[in-house]
Amino acid sequence: MSDDNTDNPNTDEAKVSLLKRLVPTATPLRGRRDIWQIPTIVVALGLMALGLRSWVSGRPDPDFDGAMDQVVQLIHADRYDEARDLLAQGIFPQLGNPLMTATQRGRYHLLQGDRMYLEQKSLKLDLDENHRRIVNEYERGERIGLETLSGERLVRIADALMSLGEEDRAHERIMSIPESTRRQEMLRQLVGIKLARGEEGLPDALAYLREILKDPDLSEGMRLWAVARQAEVRIEAGFPEDAIDRLLMEVARLDDWEAPGVGELFLMLGQGYYVNGELDEAAEHAQRAADIIEPGTPLHGEVGVLLARLDQARGDYEEARDRYALVVEGYRETPALLSALLGLGEVEAALGNGSAALDAYETLVKRMGSGLTAPGFTRELVANSIEQFYRSQMDALRYEDALLFAELIRDLWPDNATPADAIRRIAWTKRKHGLHLINDDHGDQQDFMRVAPVDFARLDPVTREQVRALFSESAHAYLEYARMVIARPADAAEGMLLAADCFDRSGEIANALGTFQQYEANHRDAPHYLDVRFRIAQAFEALGNDADAIKAYEGIIESDSTTQHAYRSYVPLARCNLRQSGDDAARRAEGWLMRVLDGTYFDPSSREYQEALTELARMYRRIGRFDEAIEKLEEVLERYPDTEQLAELRNDLADSLRLSATGIARTLKGQMPQNRRRDLETLRRDRLARALKIYQQVRDQLDAPGSPTRTPVEEVVLRNAIFYRGDCAYDLGNFDEAIQHYDAAAQKYADDPSSLIAMAQIVSCYEKLGRLEEARTAEERARNRLQDLPDEVWLNGQTTMTREHWERWLSTRDKIADAG
Repeated sequence: MSDDNTDNPNTDEAKVSLLKRLVPTATPLRGRRDIWQIPTIVVALGLMALGLRSWVSGRPDPDFDGAMDQVVQLIHADRYDEARDLLAQGIFPQLGNPLMTATQRGRYHLLQGDRMYLEQKSLKLDLDENHRRIVNEYERGERIGLETLSGERLVRIADALMSLGEEDRAHERIMSIPESTRRQEMLRQLVGIKLARGEEGLPDALAYLREILKDPDLSEGMRLWAVARQAEVRIEAGFPEDAIDRLLMEVARLDDWEAPGVGELFLMLGQGYYVNGELDEAAEHAQRAADIIEPGTPLHGEVGVLLARLDQARGDYEEARDRYALVVEGYRETPALLSALLGLGEVEAALGNGSAALDAYETLVKRMGSGLTAPGFTRELVANSIEQFYRSQMDALRYEDALLFAELIRDLWPDNATPADAIRRIAWTKRKHGLHLINDDHGDQQDFMRVAPVDFARLDPVTREQVRALFSESAHAYLEYARMVIARPADAAEGMLLAADCFDRSGEIANALGTFQQYEANHRDAPHYLDVRFRIAQAFEALGNDADAIKAYEGIIESDSTTQHAYRSYVPLARCNLRQSGDDAARRAEGWLMRVLDGTYFDPSSREYQEALTELARMYRRIGRFDEAIEKLEEVLERYPDTEQLAELRNDLADSLRLSATGIARTLKGQMPQNRRRDLETLRRDRLARALKIYQQVRDQLDAPGSPTRTPVEEVVLRNAIFYRGDCAYDLGNFDEAIQHYDAAAQKYADDPSSLIAMAQIVSCYEKLGRLEEARTAEERARNRLQDLPDEVWLNGQTTMTREHWERWLSTRDKIADAG
C-alpha cells in the first residue's frame, strides 16, 4: 500500500487535497466591488461538495467480513500459510481504517488465535512463545470485539494456558465452556497436570474433581474416572483408608462390574489396601481388576505393576522380577513402564544383581528424559529409590558402582535444573573412593589442619593416576556445588573447603592454594577458618615458596599465639627456615623447634613433638653438629620405634655416625696427648662399627623379600646404605669385608654411574691387602667403566664420586705401577 494517501480518494487527506486543487487560493476582498462574488462562490462550493460526495460515495466499501470468511475457509482447509498471508497483508493494514468496526477488528484477532493454535498443532510444536501469542490474540479479540468466546475457543485458550503452567487462569476459562462434555474433558486434563505435580498439586486436583462430580450432566464413565482419581489423590496424600471406604461404597452400588471404568476402581482398591499394608485384600482386588481390564491396555499394565509390588512386599523377589519384566516388555509406551522399571531395579538390587539393577534404572532415567510421564511419578521418587541402592554400595565400599548410581540421580534432571545435592553426592563419592585407595577411609572425620599429603610414591602407577583423577574430579564437583549453593553460606563454605582439600590431595597444589585463599577471603566466620590459614601456609611450603610460607606461619602465630594452630606452626616454620641459607636461619629454626620440645605445649606422645625432635636431629646432621644429631636421632628411634620413617631415620643416624668418624679421623691427624688419641680412635672405630651395623639394618628392611614398594627417597636411602657399608668396613681396615660390600653394590647397581665408586674402592682394598694382581684387574675394570660413562653423568650429578674417591684411586694406581 502506497504511503501517499492522496492517491486514495476514500481517505480524508485525499478529500482535502482534492478540495485544495479545485478551489483557488483566497485573496483579500477589495471592497464593495468584490462582494457581489460571494453568493456566486457559495453556490459554486455547494455544487462542488454535492458532486464530490456523489463521486466518493460511488466507490464500494472494503469487504472486511468477506476477507475474514475467506480466512476461515483457508483455516478449515489446513491452508495455514495462505491464511497467514491474507491476515498479515490483506487485513492487518486495514485495522486503522475507520470503516472497520470494533467487532471486525476483534474478529481479526480471534482468527489469528485460531490460525496460530491449529497451525502449531499441525506442526506438532509446543512452544511457550506461541502459547503466549495465542492467549494474547484471543484475549485481545475478546476485549476489542466485546465478544464472548465460543466453547471451542475457550478450549483452545485453556489448553494454551495449561501449556504455560497457568492452571488457575486455565481453570477460569474451562468453567466458562458451555458444553458439559468438553468442560469435563478439560477439567480431566487439568486434574492430570495437577496429579503430575505430586504432593504440591493434590489440593487443586481434589477441588477440580469435586467440580466434575457436581456436574448434573456427568456421564457414568466420567463419574467413575473421577471417583478413581479421588481415591488416587487420597492414597497419594496419605489417607488410604478414606479412599478404601469410598471405593467400597462405589463398587457396592454398581449393578454391572463389567462396565467401563469399574476395573480401575478395583485397581485403586488394591492400591489402597497395598499402601495400607493389607496385602491379602490388595491381592484380591488386584486380581479382580486383572480379570476385568482388557489385557494390552495401559490400565492392565498398572495392574501388573501392582501384582509385582505385592510379590516384592512379601519378599518373593524372583516372582516380582518376572511380573515387572512382563510389564516392561508389553507396555513400553505406557505410564506403567516407569513404575515397572523402578520396581525391577529395586528387586534386582535386592537379589544382588547390581548390573541388572543399574540397567533397569538407566532405562528408566532415559525414558523419563524422553518425555514419558505418569501421575505421581516424580524425579524425587526415582532419586529416593536409587539412593537406597547407592547407599548400600557405599556401605559395602563398592565406590565405582556407587558412583554409577550417583550419576544416574544427577541425570534425572536436565543440566540447568540439577539439584545441588546431586552434584554434592558425586563429589563425596569420588572423594570417599580416593580416600579408600590411600587407606584413609576415615579422612572425612579428620581435623582439616592435620591432613598429610598423599604419598603417591607408594602407590602403583595405575592406582596413582586413579587417585589423582578422583580427587581432582571431586574438587571440581565441590566447586560446582559451592557455586550452586552460594545463597547458603554454610553449605558454600563446606563445598569450597572440600574442593580445596581434594585439590591438595590430588597434588594440584596451586589450585588448592587458590581455593583455600578464596575460602579465607569469603568465609572468615566459617568453622575451619584457622585450619584454612594453616593449609595456605602448607601450600606455600609445598610449592617451594618458603618466604611466603614463613610469612603465613608467622602470621598465624602473631594473630593468636595461644591457639593450637599457632603451636603447630612451629615445626613447619622451623623447616622453612632451615631451607634458608645462613647461620641466622638455622638459629631461628632451632628456636622454634625448642619451643615445641620444652614441654610447654606438647608432650612426647604428640605428633608435633615427634616432628620437632626429628627435624632438630636432621638439622644438627645437616649443619655438621654430629654429636647432637646422634643424640637426637637415637632419642627419636627409641621413642618412636614404629615410625613410618624408620629406614630414613636409621640411615640418618648411620650417616651421622660415619660422618662423625670421618671428622674424628681428621682430628687424629693433629697433635694431641696419647690418651686423648686413644679415646678418639676408640670412639671413631665404635661409630664406624655402629654405622656399618645400622646400614645393614636399613638394607635388610628395605630390600627384604615381600617388602612394600619403595618410594624414590627410599630407593636413594637403600643405595647409599649398600655403598656406605663398604666405606665403613674400609675405614675400619676390614678390607676383605669391604670388598664384599663394594662388589655387592657394584652388581646391584651395575647400570648406575655410582657403581664406579664401588669398583674404584675395590681397587684400593686389594692394594691395601697387597693383592696387586687382583688390584690391577679391578683397576682395569674400573677404568673401562669410567670410559663407558657419558659426560652427562658428571654434569647432572648422577654419580657421587667425591674428590677423596678420585685421589684414593689415583694414589692406588701409582702404587700398583710402582710395584711393577
